Amino acid sequence: MHHLFRPGMAGPGGGHQVLVKSGKYRGGRYGDSLRPWSRALLVLGAVLAVLCCARALDRGHDATAAYGRAFVCGGEECLHEETGEVRDRRTGQTCTSNGTSGGTTTGGAPATIGGVAAGAGGVGGAPVTIGGGGGNPGTSCTRYHDVKLAWSGGSDWLGVAAETYEEVRAGDRARLRTWQGQVVRLEIGGLVRTYPPASQTGLWSRVLLLWLGLGVAVWALVSGRRSDLYGLAVPWCMVAFPTTLFGPALLMWSPPAFCGALALLTAGLAFGARAGHRF
Repeated sequence: MHHLFRPGMAGPGGGHQVLVKSGKYRGGRYGDSLRPWSRALLVLGAVLAVLCCARALDRGHDATAAYGRAFVCGGEECLHEETGEVRDRRTGQTCTSNGTSGGTTTGGAPATIGGVAAGAGGVGGAPVTIGGGGGNPGTSCTRYHDVKLAWSGGSDWLGVAAETYEEVRAGDRARLRTWQGQVVRLEIGGLVRTYPPASQTGLWSRVLLLWLGLGVAVWALVSGRRSDLYGLAVPWCMVAFPTTLFGPALLMWSPPAFCGALALLTAGLAFGARAGHRF
């Protein structure tokens, strides 16, 4: 154990010195570390969360792959042709502050409704900035256009293109294609729109939760220090963004490649965290 001597007690060289413990153990390198039982509980919880996410990803992958192989027929695992009716329509904007000057923007990507990106794929056009900056934070607004459709299996609000929204009226007929009760294709007024199944749109959140669970487990295993948590969070988030963005596509293309890439990224960040912990 390292010691420090201060004037006040007799020491090896004479005089009065006081023996105190080194700050390395009180508030330095090990002072902000979690207790072993706390780290063990964190690792256990993170591992359970990772296993749950992995199982959910496996189910989502199987369901999305089944959708890709499905064709129109009358069975349970088939695409179904339906005739729907327009019941209502709505449009509006959702705005968020972008933290920069430049006023208000309109247009751009629509909101998410019912787990499906409403009006995605060019709806609303490119954002157009209106209003002056004046040094105030700008507000990014996205416009959405939705129609409410009813069919024999249910009803739902679906995002549509602006031109479709302008043409349809309550009572208009539409041709639908459904998969497990969800509309995946809409044909109305000569315009066709497709929607991804819920199993596919849910993959992104599951990949993100999986990555966060791995991050907590690695931190608790190699360090457990609160100061290291902040240092590890920055590179972890930088890797988490592209992993979440491209992970579902890689998972659908090749599950072994997805698992291998995730393992390599986790091992690399764990090695970096361990190397930083030594210093």
